[in-house]
Amino acid sequence: MVVLATRLAITSNSNEISRSAIEGKQLLERLFSHDDNIGAQTCFITGKSGSCKTSVARSIIDDRMINYPQDKIFWRSAMQAPIQIFSFSKWHIWIEKDSGVRIFDRKNDLVDCTDKLIKKRKVTIFKDFQDLYKRAKPGVCNAVFFKDLHLKRVKKDEGTIQWFRFIRFLNKLQRWTYVVLDEYQEMVKIYQQGQLFHEIDEHTNDLTNARKCHVQIISTVQQPEQVDFRVKPSIIMSVQMHGSKQYRYSQVTQPALNAIKRPDPRIGAEGWIAEGNTFGKVLFKRVYHPSKTYDMLADIVGEYEHTKICQRCHRIYIYARSDQLYCTDACKMARSEEHTSELQ
Repeated sequence: MVVLATRLAITSNSNEISRSAIEGKQLLERLFSHDDNIGAQTCFITGKSGSCKTSVARSIIDDRMINYPQDKIFWRSAMQAPIQIFSFSKWHIWIEKDSGVRIFDRKNDLVDCTDKLIKKRKVTIFKDFQDLYKRAKPGVCNAVFFKDLHLKRVKKDEGTIQWFRFIRFLNKLQRWTYVVLDEYQEMVKIYQQGQLFHEIDEHTNDLTNARKCHVQIISTVQQPEQVDFRVKPSIIMSVQMHGSKQYRYSQVTQPALNAIKRPDPRIGAEGWIAEGNTFGKVLFKRVYHPSKTYDMLADIVGEYEHTKICQRCHRIYIYARSDQLYCTDACKMARSEEHTSELQ
């Protein structure tokens, strides 16, 4: 296993330092474990911008790539934000067919470089979950961009619902797999209504089941209050970095969080790790820097989406067949009943 050094801020109580150091080391060992009896530990990483949340996720994934190269890794990046995978030694981008997702070069006036990356075999278009999982190589960080399903009463999901369903698919496989959900608050933000409210509810069950299904889910979020209250109890561990706020499912106090120093590239990034009533202070020695070669973002371009407008409710939807006229069977049935009524 890649060693992540743990270190405590110096205090006057040496017994306290020793106890916290031991707890921190043991929790890191559980977080990095690959034991079928323990299962996969879901992890919630919090902190303000620049607190090295992504570096913590990177440390976990680097360990998986080195020590368990037979396992598969999937990374969720936010739309219209820098893609975070390019400093990995092995990476690949996957785009769902007909999603309209395109990759743009931030170094070159946001030029669409999708086709160029496809030719270089850095980007692959996939059909469905089975196709993605089968073709994704183990030991590689696979950034995945799913389609926006344009569901009724969901203004914009930008792949979120497909991510929920993909995690459910991975749980059913019950193979050691790692999923990083960067900017997790975009997926499970508070005050969601309608279909997304129910999707998040189902997602909480999937989080609970992930441990015994050997699917390790690592999520990064700036602050816990940005996340739906139903999600947090289902996440086993928390790693709180500089700028984090206290929340009820971690025993780390706000004064302790306030004492976390800003990350220093020469030393590393410190934080608190907690599980239930157990917690300790840790130091992640490596602070990762963006790739100097690749600097890109993803966005959905409407003209590339495989969409139609429902002839009954007039919402945009992803169609399965070229002759499909209605977004759902419910709309199709309702339109048929309306047509029958008009004839009478």
